[in-house]
Amino acid sequence: MVSDLVLTDVRDGYRVLTLNRPDRLNAFSGEMHAALMAALTAAESDKSCRAVLLTGAGRGFCAGQDLSDGVFTPGETPDLAACRCRCCARSTASPRAPAPMSPLPATS
Repeated sequence: MVSDLVLTDVRDGYRVLTLNRPDRLNAFSGEMHAALMAALTAAESDKSCRAVLLTGAGRGFCAGQDLSDGVFTPGETPDLAACRCRCCARSTASPRAPAPMSPLPATS
């Protein structure tokens, strides 16, 4: 999938993914979600990619969900627990990612 909604810049050991809807303050749409998932999947499958930097084009990173995208029905509360997208079904950590660090002990 080739999309100009998420730009990918492959660098040495990492990738820069740029949300690219500056005219809408990079408001997140269904099409952008698909493009971002494709870019993240490609980064995950690239053994030389150790990190991903996510940024936004223009003056804002991301204004949030684009409500004009038709994802939500006006007057109805969305059931977020019913989310069945691929990104929610998988573990949040890549199997290649290092184990999370333990929190620092509290100091008095």
